[in-house]
Amino acid sequence: MPFARPRFPKSPRIPVMLFAFALLAAFAAVSSGPLVAQAGGGVCHQAPSNQDETGNAVLMRAYCFAPTVLRVETGAKVTFRNNDEAVHQVNGLAWGSTGGLSQYATTEQTFTAPGLYPYACILHPGMVGVVVVGDGKFV
Repeated sequence: MPFARPRFPKSPRIPVMLFAFALLAAFAAVSSGPLVAQAGGGVCHQAPSNQDETGNAVLMRAYCFAPTVLRVETGAKVTFRNNDEAVHQVNGLAWGSTGGLSQYATTEQTFTAPGLYPYACILHPGMVGVVVVGDGKFV
């Protein structure tokens, strides 16, 4: 006796429902808008009000470093403070890094030579900043 394949009734509703769901998901993704990179990092939830400042502190808030550019004199000690609920890191390019900084935790770094000292939070891509030590004119 030959093997007979079971026959199921064809329902045109299933492909239509899948197409409608895919269309709805695509519309939701497009209508939410792209993530726009703002000063202070691509994941910033709000534009920082102070993007270039002289001082001795950098705050982490709304997934941004503020100020984005901090200008200090040679030998200055800079305090990095996390004001977000999320854990952040300060990872300097060739000048040091921190472990995870929980809310209200701080870390300090002393900058003893003129130069540019970029840093980022590796946990949140686009969350970046730089410390400019000295007058910003490097030979």
